[in-house]
Amino acid sequence: MGKRGALIPFLFDDGKQVLFRSSRQGGGDLFWARRASAEAAFEEAAPLEEPVNLPEERDTDPHLSPDGSALFFASTRTSVADIYEAHRAAP
Repeated sequence: MGKRGALIPFLFDDGKQVLFRSSRQGGGDLFWARRASAEAAFEEAAPLEEPVNLPEERDTDPHLSPDGSALFFASTRTSVADIYEAHRAAP
């Protein structure tokens, strides 16, 4: 992780995965990284895909539901910061 612009980390999976906002690709997108153990270094972070990250929008404040099936985040896609929810088929 350690790159400039990485903000608001959300650790999960016993510290082996992290979601965070970064400005490394422009305005602000959500990224995900993982590591083999809580003591290991994180692998290279990857941006979350559309429809979570949208071009020209600022996405921030990622949080997962306790079961890992829902992602809650803030976005300016309606010109005002609002809360959004995205789901995946299997955590």
